Amino acid sequence: MRLTSLVFPALALFFSSAARAFELPSLWGMTAPEVESPAGEHAGAPTAPTPAESMRETVAFLSAPALAGRAPMSKGSEAARDHIVAKMKAAGILPAGDGGTYFQSVRKNLFGHRIGTNVVGRIAGRAKPEECVYLEAHYDHWGKAGGKIQPGANDNASGVAMMLELGRRLAAQGTDRTVIVLASDYEEGAALPMGGGLKGAAYHAENPACPAEKIKAAVVLDMVGGSFIPGLAPHLYLIGSESSAQTYALARGLAGDPAQDALSRVMGVYAIEPSGPMIPRADYGPFRDLKVPFIFATSGIPPEYHTPEDTIDKVDFDFMERAAGDLLRALETMAGAGFEPSFAAKPDRIIDWNAELAQLDFILNALTGLSGLSEERRPFVEQLT
Repeated sequence: MRLTSLVFPALALFFSSAARAFELPSLWGMTAPEVESPAGEHAGAPTAPTPAESMRETVAFLSAPALAGRAPMSKGSEAARDHIVAKMKAAGILPAGDGGTYFQSVRKNLFGHRIGTNVVGRIAGRAKPEECVYLEAHYDHWGKAGGKIQPGANDNASGVAMMLELGRRLAAQGTDRTVIVLASDYEEGAALPMGGGLKGAAYHAENPACPAEKIKAAVVLDMVGGSFIPGLAPHLYLIGSESSAQTYALARGLAGDPAQDALSRVMGVYAIEPSGPMIPRADYGPFRDLKVPFIFATSGIPPEYHTPEDTIDKVDFDFMERAAGDLLRALETMAGAGFEPSFAAKPDRIIDWNAELAQLDFILNALTGLSGLSEERRPFVEQLT
């Protein structure tokens, strides 16, 4: 199946800063809300927060002005790590970093100096503890740009919040395989060909918390806050699942009929890689390099991407709670003893291209306001695939 560069510009809009063309009213100068307890003050015994409330608490903390955008090696980054560790401890997620701690130093420059710190936790498996599944989200952001804080509420405080919520649930119910919960540092800059990001995830792939040959699958979360195009109902896009036939079937099962407006939708990773797999767009890249089947889950790049406007008020926590339900089912299957995915050397042969065209219909409709591919345009698009 051949995809020419003529297809990529339309699809790349989905995961590029071109999404900013759908402008919202300017919110420059807004600050993220102060960190508050989501439950507030209640009389009597406190009630447990809902998943949406718990995720809101994490996003509020990570995107607060005091953390100044969570740049690697900053005080804000340190505070973010402490928050993540506290949440892991509360959930019963065990340490899996350096020397029995939750921290893994990232050493990725010429002199081997520390350039960041990953946070690594472990949920011990019951039936096959030597095998593992990864649940990953990067916690860093850009810090400041032009003297303004970039809060990074959607990018990627939302992914960290969902990772912690999913980790909490998996730890509570138990899994057959071990689940490694990885909050990576220094992801930003992923799209830069030279000197870019993905450094924390890449370092961890070289120094994993379980043997590389025992990693069965990975779920990577980035920008899952539901904001994409103003006025468009949020969706969770499950990208790259064609990395194995088994993960593709799992993702398709969650998404259901591509013609229906399901919460989750499946898309090939080619759609976000106009330059090909040499430039991965997120932390799924190091897992793919290890030949680990993966699902990259995201709700898409919103107009406020990498700006000071990426604040908590743009995040849809009700959507995140529903999306977490889909991903929990995926992780339960992946961490089950009977799930045996095989990495696909030729993932384009796994993709259902009729279903993929339906996704192209959907995205073109979302980006351009079209009702879908017309009969006149459909043969043109089909001949490009």
